[in-house]
Amino acid sequence: MESDTRKPKSKAVYFTLVGLSTAILLATPVIVLVAAGFFLDQYFGTNPIILIAGGVVGFIGGLYNVYKLLATVK
Repeated sequence: MESDTRKPKSKAVYFTLVGLSTAILLATPVIVLVAAGFFLDQYFGTNPIILIAGGVVGFIGGLYNVYKLLATVK
């Protein structure tokens, strides 16, 4: 019978990977939407309305991603 090679060998490695995944899932939408908001504000000349909206929406989306991840952690 084959062993599952995707499972970490120890709990410390597992929780380290969960922590890194959490950080990436939280930061990525914020960075992407803030950057998009920055460029859209430059294009439309609406400083900093779209940037702030992108940050808020990105943060909410990031929290939702973290919630989904942590709901699956045992």
